[in-house]
Amino acid sequence: MSEIIEKLKKNRDIILLTEIVGWLHDIGKLDNKTWHQHNERIRTEFGIDIEDRDDIIPRNEIPENVFNFLIENTPKSFVRRSFSIDLNWFAGNSEIGGPIFYHHYYNPNIPRSPYEHIIALTDTQDSKEDRGAHEEDKPSKIMVSTPFGYEEKLETSGLREKRKDFYKKFAELLNKFQQENSPKNFRMSVHDLVKEYFSSSLAETRRPANDIVLYDHCYMVGSLAKSVVSAWIINPDFKETIEKIKESSGYFKFKLLVVGYRGYEFLTKVNRLADFIGRTEILSEIRDKVRNIVEFEIPIGNLIYEDMSIMCFLVPDLDEAKEGMEIKKEIKERIVEEFRRGSNGILLPFVGVIGDRDGKSSEYIGTLIKNAKEIVKKRLKYPYSELIDLPWANEWAEKWMCVDCKKTFRNPMDKKCPECGSKNIKKREKC
Repeated sequence: MSEIIEKLKKNRDIILLTEIVGWLHDIGKLDNKTWHQHNERIRTEFGIDIEDRDDIIPRNEIPENVFNFLIENTPKSFVRRSFSIDLNWFAGNSEIGGPIFYHHYYNPNIPRSPYEHIIALTDTQDSKEDRGAHEEDKPSKIMVSTPFGYEEKLETSGLREKRKDFYKKFAELLNKFQQENSPKNFRMSVHDLVKEYFSSSLAETRRPANDIVLYDHCYMVGSLAKSVVSAWIINPDFKETIEKIKESSGYFKFKLLVVGYRGYEFLTKVNRLADFIGRTEILSEIRDKVRNIVEFEIPIGNLIYEDMSIMCFLVPDLDEAKEGMEIKKEIKERIVEEFRRGSNGILLPFVGVIGDRDGKSSEYIGTLIKNAKEIVKKRLKYPYSELIDLPWANEWAEKWMCVDCKKTFRNPMDKKCPECGSKNIKKREKC
């Protein structure tokens, strides 16, 4: 294992912590009063101490262990490993929950450390927040749009109760984490909890942006922040980029780690419904394992788009660091192996890091995805254009494909197919 991969794994906890807090940063929007005042930022007179921010975390509602977790100094609670990074520069005296309170650039919400600045900047980058140009929406008028152009009324009357319930379940996850000490399970459990509850509220009520539920926005902010922290761990000089963007209120630029595969072909080349269902489960399992590689094992980014032929992970520009080639090589080998093992060699994916049309990183995620889909469509026409070690190829040498199940290769002298059990019929027996 290369040194840079080891470094990412060693600092995995701080990457995951930033990601999780990015998911939680807008917990204050899971409240009815947000939509009474959605054009007016909620300003309070409580001062800047996190313990006093009762407007977002009411002390009479939140479980004790959740409150203690959020006010804990960053390195002491969630993270349990030694680090090879300048954690003092990154977090300073910020609390774990600091970005929940300090992610806007006005008093008393101004970020105090790069940890808080990263989430504040990525929040702005994703949301392009409302500046008060539109009239106030009433809670009774809040609508969620669908991809088909229709709008449905969003029920917001019980958001505060849902937030209380969210805190209780989050407290249970913290207790379980303290017992198991499994960052992987904790991360996935928090993600599922955020998806369940944050899908009940909108990130934005203005048309046409009202198709974004709170979960979509928070997941994206966590993903953006995760990639920024990963970029800094891979290349310590990236802290200068963070400082420049902080001073100029600019935007971070990213690339996509793209995994392309012939998913439709894999699913439809079957003769029975049972085979279709089985292959669907196989493909789902392969994709879950690929996500685990990129999001947890070598934590450089998150999945932000997928369909039946492509997976797009938001990642830093790996070409900017000299160690980037090692990371791409390691990830590619592991992803190809998962597809090979899971599909028994039938699926051979295209794996690459893709930027904009000019090959450079971009702040516009939509254009990155569009370009990635076009490239994958072309590359999948020539799936064997790259030199990849295929250990299963020798097993298929001098063998015929079974004409019945078309799933496996067998020796022409075999009496039965090892996969479906059909007999090997000789040519003269066919008539």
